[in-house]
Amino acid sequence: MDYEYWLRISQKKNMMYVDYNFSNYRLHSNSKSMKSIVKQQKDVRDIKINYGVGGLYANISFLKFLLVGKYFYLLKRIIFDLIVHIRK
Repeated sequence: MDYEYWLRISQKKNMMYVDYNFSNYRLHSNSKSMKSIVKQQKDVRDIKINYGVGGLYANISFLKFLLVGKYFYLLKRIIFDLIVHIRK
């Protein structure tokens, strides 16, 4: 996961903020981000805990995602599938 990579680098090197968008990404119904969002959020929680963001905060964030966030992503996936179907 890129997030963890940058956290590891930041422990060894000085980092600075650059206000520039170097890349973009897009979501589609078959992307890993859409298919395995719960696993992705579990990984984010584990990384936060491992890098000292705090176990309670990370677990509350994950619980909030499970209660609300995954339905938002499910809705986005349904909309993407509808758009693909309409374009065919």
